[in-house]
Amino acid sequence: MSFLQVGPLELMLVLAIAILVLGPQRMLEITRTLSRWSAQLRRLSNEFTSALQDDILEAEIDKNQTPRELINELVGPIADIQADLQAMEQETRQAIQQIASSEGRRLQQTHIQPEKQPNEPEEP
Repeated sequence: MSFLQVGPLELMLVLAIAILVLGPQRMLEITRTLSRWSAQLRRLSNEFTSALQDDILEAEIDKNQTPRELINELVGPIADIQADLQAMEQETRQAIQQIASSEGRRLQQTHIQPEKQPNEPEEP
């Protein structure tokens, strides 16, 4: 068993050197501080994990739903938008046709014969 690629013998050697260098009293203070930090990290990790699990549960798709139902649920709004666009296209085409026909009638009503040029012979 190794933690951070440090075996049990290496860990005991590091602790023995720390006790010799820092002394037993200071080593206890450092151990308490490290245990507090460890507890805080564990608490933060648990909070993060529970928040993440809550978010996943909220966003989870109903597992009983078939893929076809899921696709239909997602495509439904797109089909509605497509129908609206087709209706708008039809209305626009009708408006353009109405404008074109009314302009055509107006041009026919106001159609002026071109003036004859003096050099042109008259038609028989």
